[in-house]
Amino acid sequence: MKKSLVVLFVLLCFSFANAQMGFDAKNALNYIKIQCDFGARVPNTEAHEKCKNFLVSELKKFTPKVKEQKFTYNDLERKQVLNLTNIVASFGEQKTRIMLCAHWDSRPFADKENPPSQKPVTGANDGASGVAALLEIANYISKHPLKNYGIDIIFFDGEDWGEEGRADKYCLGSEYFSKNMLIESPAYGILLDLIADKNPEYKIEGHSSYFAADIVYKVWQKAKKLGYTEFSDERIGMLIDDHLPFLKKGIPVIDIIDLDYPHWHTLKDTPENCSAQGLFAVGETLLALIYE
Repeated sequence: MKKSLVVLFVLLCFSFANAQMGFDAKNALNYIKIQCDFGARVPNTEAHEKCKNFLVSELKKFTPKVKEQKFTYNDLERKQVLNLTNIVASFGEQKTRIMLCAHWDSRPFADKENPPSQKPVTGANDGASGVAALLEIANYISKHPLKNYGIDIIFFDGEDWGEEGRADKYCLGSEYFSKNMLIESPAYGILLDLIADKNPEYKIEGHSSYFAADIVYKVWQKAKKLGYTEFSDERIGMLIDDHLPFLKKGIPVIDIIDLDYPHWHTLKDTPENCSAQGLFAVGETLLALIYE
């Protein structure tokens, strides 16, 4: 009898350790479609404004602590003044905090088309996927009280305004936010970008591993423990993305990204080319970290 009880206890512990948190990947996938239905979220367009209003309204369903950080960027070469907005949603009063972030704008031109096109990119995977996962995480948090960590979710604007050879025109929102923080400095942060490929594989990004190796290890080990093979130990180069302004300030923020996406910066970056697989793997991993 005692031996049977021990075996049962071990099996229960194993099942608990590998239990799913409850991330709704189907709902996250729908959030991608909702964003894309507005059209390309290019700054200074009607689609951009409508999507911003939706994101703010949706986050307010999950927390009363939602802020809009409005700012402008004067692009002298293109002779445009961009009206941009970072969106911040905070959960919990815990002093130890984790920042989760993604960019919500989409690219104003499809420069990876052959030949390159001046038409804007829908940005289903590149932009909307990270936002979708974080909206669903916000939904989950609103129903499950936080324990050890407070959470700040940031949607950055103006990430994809950049052009080849002009790194200074990328990451406009995260650059501004890093200099005008509306939150307490987090213990660490996780950036989500291009996470809904139909064949997701998240390799270790160079800046993340060099400046925040312990956070990379923490996240990847959690994913492996949960059985998510989408997280690979293979390394890729150092990418320009929204984690960089924070790394420069000494805040450890890592980038979960799948850049092996054939429709990146093309007109085919649409919801039809996204899947729930990566959304689920990333969403479940992050929830397991938040509630550990």
